[in-house]
Amino acid sequence: MALITEATTAAQRALVRDAALELSRCAPATPVVYRHGDYATRNWLWDPRRGLGVIDFAKAAPGPLVEEFVWLHGAVWLQRPDLRAAFFDGYGRELSQAEERALQLLTVRLAASYLATGLTQGDAALVERGRHGLDRLVRASR
Repeated sequence: MALITEATTAAQRALVRDAALELSRCAPATPVVYRHGDYATRNWLWDPRRGLGVIDFAKAAPGPLVEEFVWLHGAVWLQRPDLRAAFFDGYGRELSQAEERALQLLTVRLAASYLATGLTQGDAALVERGRHGLDRLVRASR
């Protein structure tokens, strides 16, 4: 725990603490579906004639619908809200207020997980990904 405390700012620690406390309260309002489980761009195949294909269903299982969008939210949509708008236009609906909040909280959890794993395993790339993610999420929460 000391490693994580030393590696984070007070604002980052507050964000992670608040997300952990709130996440369990918003879970009942979040739909559970059968989802891909690793819905990141690395698992997308695009063909101009056929459209989008998705590969790697190893993590497919029941889970919160918004969990499918956590990586996209943290890695892409915070910087490119236009891509988020285009995604949900194609998806056919926006997220509900409860789903949106769960997405934000789960994205905080992912960034904290990257940081903790990077610190304990000595993986500088994961540490940087976690720090950068938490920085973006702190800015977005203001």
